[in-house]
Amino acid sequence: MSKVKIQGNASGTGVLTVTAPNTSTDRTITLPDATGTLATTADTTDLDGAITINESGADVDFRVESDTDTHALFLQGSDGSIGVGISTPVGDSAKTVHLANNVGIGFGNGANSRPAFQIRSTDGSKLGFICGDGSATEDIAMSTAGVLAVPNGIELGSGTDFTAANTLSDYEEGTWTPTFSGSHIGSHTLNYAIYTKIGRLVKIEAYVYNFGSITGSGVSFGITGLPFSPDQQSMGTTTCTHTNVNDSTVNLSARQYLGTIYIEQSVDASSGVWTPYNDFNGNSHVQISLSYTTAA
Repeated sequence: MSKVKIQGNASGTGVLTVTAPNTSTDRTITLPDATGTLATTADTTDLDGAITINESGADVDFRVESDTDTHALFLQGSDGSIGVGISTPVGDSAKTVHLANNVGIGFGNGANSRPAFQIRSTDGSKLGFICGDGSATEDIAMSTAGVLAVPNGIELGSGTDFTAANTLSDYEEGTWTPTFSGSHIGSHTLNYAIYTKIGRLVKIEAYVYNFGSITGSGVSFGITGLPFSPDQQSMGTTTCTHTNVNDSTVNLSARQYLGTIYIEQSVDASSGVWTPYNDFNGNSHVQISLSYTTAA
């Protein structure tokens, strides 16, 4: 049996005291098979040298807890993926650094308890980019379907000075509901009315049929209900086919002013009377295409 030896120092006067714990259970201290020095709580560890954890490559996890998160930092031994705030990082057959919801990556010194820039997902439905150290509002967002939303605009053609004059601030598309006015307008049916808005430029299109009594000399009528308020007069064209001149196409002029589109008949030398063409279904129709600009 090996011997246990406690040896005092001949020049020292200190006393080594070994106190047994207040328990009825046997306690064992096992020393390594090497000579060494026991450290105390006052000692520090020198980590200047290289440190290797899990040298054998065992399938074991490494986990660090915080006061509120059991997986504040987690290394998954099975594939090497790292989770931050998540216990099961997934990597789609590749190693991944996987962040849980509301765990972000910060850049820059920042202020107000925030980095200057952040990337994070709040609910897993989109990835948000938060710019500036003020509000935590997402300035850029990408959905899981790959749709990118940039509410504050995209700068074009001026390098990186981020001037407002070169900002593409909006893209929208949708439908609108035209309202017709004028003595030549009777009953009608709206087939479609759509718009596309790119920055300040708005293009509208509409197709209306079943005009019951739109006929007469020098036809003129108005259309209101534009999807965006214009800032100046804009010109466009509208076309209609009619029965008076060999079922050919008659061009009508269209102008927009102060939120109203004015449709006016071009001169028809043959009769001076415009009657909408009846298509194969017996529907008289008008097609409108117009572009205008909105206020800055």
